[in-house]
Amino acid sequence: MDYDKNSWSTPRYIFDAMAKEFDFVLDAAASADNHKCPLFLTKEMDALNVNWRTYVGNTDSNNQAVWLNPPYGKGEIAPFVDKALRESVFNNFTVVMLVPATPDARWWPAQCSEKRFITEGRVSFVHPETGKPINGNTKGSAFLIFRPLSNSQNLITEVSRETLQFLAANELAGANGNAA
Repeated sequence: MDYDKNSWSTPRYIFDAMAKEFDFVLDAAASADNHKCPLFLTKEMDALNVNWRTYVGNTDSNNQAVWLNPPYGKGEIAPFVDKALRESVFNNFTVVMLVPATPDARWWPAQCSEKRFITEGRVSFVHPETGKPINGNTKGSAFLIFRPLSNSQNLITEVSRETLQFLAANELAGANGNAA
């Protein structure tokens, strides 16, 4: 079966490295097969038109983080960028998006808290059937980070793919009780 690339998933090390920094409570663009958080929204749940707070609930925490690897099809990223900003501002979420590193694209936000480019290699997304990462990504990747009350900061930073792999490996070693 030929899978639509929108069904491919984020490599675990990318999510795990970012989860070390952000305490994700929701995966806002997932499927039953590729979700990264226990709470997740599928295409059928229509993440663009629901209030994410209704899925997460209200907590004592002033700020919770949402993971978002949106579909990359033509015209599909822009609505998720807009939704991430709205959820950050109105529902006090930090939203971390994994997107193609294409600052010349129309959907690329003029303002967000941070644009973090992944350097020194491209992300190999995971094939939905084989579960294996597939090389050949034609573009680099970046994180768009929307933090509540600070969306005007517009920091531009970098993180190497190797650093993300290292952080994820050390997170897993720590979780297993092994020395890092």
